[in-house]
Amino acid sequence: MFNQALTILKESEARQDLRECQTSHQGRVLRLRAEILERGGDPAESSGAWGLFANLVEKGAKVVGPGPAVSALEAGEDHGLKEYQQALPALDMPARSVVSADLYPQQVRTHSIVSALKHSLEARPTA
Repeated sequence: MFNQALTILKESEARQDLRECQTSHQGRVLRLRAEILERGGDPAESSGAWGLFANLVEKGAKVVGPGPAVSALEAGEDHGLKEYQQALPALDMPARSVVSADLYPQQVRTHSIVSALKHSLEARPTA
């Protein structure tokens, strides 16, 4: 979804913020995969039902414009926060340490960036 939003947004600062979020997400995916493999697990190859929804939204993002595209990104960030919050209590201590010290704070940061961008777009007068 970040790629689609990046193609729609014109402001370089907003694009830079979204690139930062996208890079953070990609890094977290790699980190989670490595942690799962290190513990003998089998990481998922897809993003599940949320990924399917995100792909549908991404396909329509060019049609709906930057506001709805960024709103969809914020919904994804909300979803990510909830997943971390729900998973934390069930994790063993080493995994909980990785998530609470590194991955969750990054999710909070990307959520904050996307949320601020969404509110900025909503505050703009419409032409």
